[in-house]
Amino acid sequence: MEDFAIIGSGPAGLAAAQFIARAGHAPLLLEGPVPGGQIVSLPRLDNVPGFPDGIEGWDLADRYRRGAELAGARFSPATVLSLAPRSPSGAVLSLSDGTSLEAARVIIATGIRSRPAGLPGEEALVGRGVSYCVPCDAPLYRGRDVLLLGDGPSALGAAAQLSRIVRRVTFLCLAPSLPDAARLRAEKLDNVTILLDAKPVAFETDADGALSGVRLSGGAVLPAPALFVSRGATPATSFAPDLARDARGYLADAAALPPGVFAAGDVATPFLHQVAVAAASGIRAARAALRFVPTAPLSP
Repeated sequence: MEDFAIIGSGPAGLAAAQFIARAGHAPLLLEGPVPGGQIVSLPRLDNVPGFPDGIEGWDLADRYRRGAELAGARFSPATVLSLAPRSPSGAVLSLSDGTSLEAARVIIATGIRSRPAGLPGEEALVGRGVSYCVPCDAPLYRGRDVLLLGDGPSALGAAAQLSRIVRRVTFLCLAPSLPDAARLRAEKLDNVTILLDAKPVAFETDADGALSGVRLSGGAVLPAPALFVSRGATPATSFAPDLARDARGYLADAAALPPGVFAAGDVATPFLHQVAVAAASGIRAARAALRFVPTAPLSP
């Protein structure tokens, strides 16, 4: 029986592990398939407090991990395949190594999965021109022309953000039209060009393998060093389909979750998917878990 189990090793999970460990416990953090979370694929983060010159994603993830490890947290590479609430509190976790474990307190910090552009070779270009985070990566392209891919009105917020940083944005709108209200918003963005019913089919790369443009179905190539993909995101909770969610699919707050189960970071945050916000959410969940008293004594 584990006293504390944390699922996910991004900023929220690692911050929670360090907070709990510093309180005198030895939480078990289940790292899953991507130790360090999504930030490890980012070549540079410029919006993290305390790093005015930016920091590489893998470096930041390593610092978070070392902090948790030095505090006394334990780590497992296992991925959680399923979570079943445990009576009267906590949960039973089935793991990818064929084992299972019981935990009196579980913090879910598995983050989100950004909806991709869906083009061949996309994964290899993440961090090399393809981005799913405007606040994270737009400053890298200040004063340059970039592309934005989105399904419709929901991507206009990203277009507005980009327009204040880069020189020009070409918005590849996958929808054939925009509602009147969205069209009026778009017309106010002087440095944004919208291509309706855009059909991108392939990435173009330079000699170093970095993004150099996007090819459309008619054969035209739009040159650009960056493509920002704004097609929404899905909380990574497929292992726990029965847990309470809000209308967007994000995990509900602790009051609606089973006793002893908590959620932290992007998986429970529909807005502001930022490293600092995720870490703060992890600490809040850790504090709640520390205050929670299991309704049955822990077994050995």
